[in-house]
Amino acid sequence: MISGGKAPSAPSTGSTGNIADKYDKATELPVSLQNMKKLGERIDAELAKLDKGLGSGEITSTKDLGFVRTNLISYYGYGQKGGSEECEPCKNHPAWPGLRSNYAGLDQRLRALEVKYNKCNYGYQMSNGEILKPTFDWSREEWTAIREKSKHQTSRCWLIADPQHYN
Repeated sequence: MISGGKAPSAPSTGSTGNIADKYDKATELPVSLQNMKKLGERIDAELAKLDKGLGSGEITSTKDLGFVRTNLISYYGYGQKGGSEECEPCKNHPAWPGLRSNYAGLDQRLRALEVKYNKCNYGYQMSNGEILKPTFDWSREEWTAIREKSKHQTSRCWLIADPQHYN
């Protein structure tokens, strides 16, 4: 205690119960989810920088869009696995739904930049030319099957003007 100061009083718990009863148990974010969260934050920051820089002309090359897409592919994979590593218990952590739902917003922002500057649509091109964008509506098994049946067995940013080619 600082000299002359008054010790803070403890919060009142009323006439019944333990003071700890009003708090939930602390749940530390597992490392696998910490990695996913940090990757999402890096992608968010890079998207903001690219959006501003490309729009103002400060950034003239769109090559970093591919780098961000690569990171977002990893983020999507984390969302299928339970974080940066296989982690079934992580899928029950309270932060898990929010981390997974962040993917859609990041993907939407990156897609807007890819369409505007690279003139392409990202996804898995199927045999009929349809481009499927990754979504968490797919189970891991569906994702595997889509990759196996897609052109080149990988996702790409397919040119809008010539969908048989990719950027």
